[in-house]
Amino acid sequence: MNGKERVLLIEDDEPTVRFMRLTLKRKGYDVEVASNRQDALDALSRQKPTLVIMDYVMSGLPSPEFIEGARGLGFQGPILLCTAMHQDYGLAVEDVLYKPFDPDELLKRLDTLVSSRRAS
Repeated sequence: MNGKERVLLIEDDEPTVRFMRLTLKRKGYDVEVASNRQDALDALSRQKPTLVIMDYVMSGLPSPEFIEGARGLGFQGPILLCTAMHQDYGLAVEDVLYKPFDPDELLKRLDTLVSSRRAS
């Protein structure tokens, strides 16, 4: 990872935000956090992230609608969905990571998603 990869982290739980931001920054990712729908859409337009990590359950930000909106704005990067609920979501995301998760597993998944994007 070259340190230039931008991650939009969409999460409303502050302890989770702190944990994930620290984990991602230590690996060299540039991280922007959005905790609501409007901030997430604004950041997506403004930042042009390499990938999005998002919580499935957030107040005011239904995941299916956000994913559809993101794709409608032209975002073609990978989306990693983080959730504590083990089920088939049927969403247009590249990967699902179940909570709780190990920071090394998060980084492994992100490295795979970034590498896959570069190869395509």
